Amino acid sequence: MNYADEAYCANCGLERMGILDSTLKFKQWHFKQCLDEKDMPFYDFWQIIPSKHNKNQKVPTNRIVGTRHPDYHSKMWLEVLGCLKRFEARNWDSSTFAKKYNDGGISFSKYDDKYFITGGNHRATIAKFFELEYLEVPVTEYYLDKEFYGLYRVVSDLNMQPKLRYYSRSSDWILWVYGRPVYFENFNMTSNFLKYYLEIEVNYKTLLKNKLNSFLPKKEESYHIRNIEQLASLKDVIILHKLKLSNSCPENLR
Repeated sequence: MNYADEAYCANCGLERMGILDSTLKFKQWHFKQCLDEKDMPFYDFWQIIPSKHNKNQKVPTNRIVGTRHPDYHSKMWLEVLGCLKRFEARNWDSSTFAKKYNDGGISFSKYDDKYFITGGNHRATIAKFFELEYLEVPVTEYYLDKEFYGLYRVVSDLNMQPKLRYYSRSSDWILWVYGRPVYFENFNMTSNFLKYYLEIEVNYKTLLKNKLNSFLPKKEESYHIRNIEQLASLKDVIILHKLKLSNSCPENLR
């Protein structure tokens, strides 16, 4: 079978609809795209809800919008049905299938009210075409960590080029402040830095008062911030960073 050929998969999908139930009629959702979890807005900032990790719940099949399996991304659902690699030609009907779907292996991730198949693509897809009311299976729920995303967005807008080892509050951060790499242990320390940064008011007089031209750190210097007390060591580079952003920084200090 040529699973890469969309026309081939669509034709197979038509045939398989007839195998499942000759009375099945076309629905608009048959022609909708099967999504990837990464299609969720701000995907990197969705975090698992610990109390709702792999817990059984009812999954409405009309809320299944995609799958984690890369072979089916961007295909229409009709093509997904046609591309299933282990489709068995048997006399299906929705009532007998509904009794057998929960043999194990089907699972989902949940983002808001959207569900993505993480296990059991074949049975979950067939259940969707049968339009079963729901599947009662293990689900792992995610929530959008808006505070985490907000911090990342703000420091990005401040031209600090944030980098994380992985997208989690426990990950360490690297920010570039006036061309110097500044290392933070986790989300909380980075958040404290932003508060400190925003508290510092600067202008050209501040530059003269602090004599930053004399005390400017070497270009290659980096900072490792492990506690709030160490934030004060960043004052000079923060002032210069702010002045540069406002185009108030003299050329010899840029």
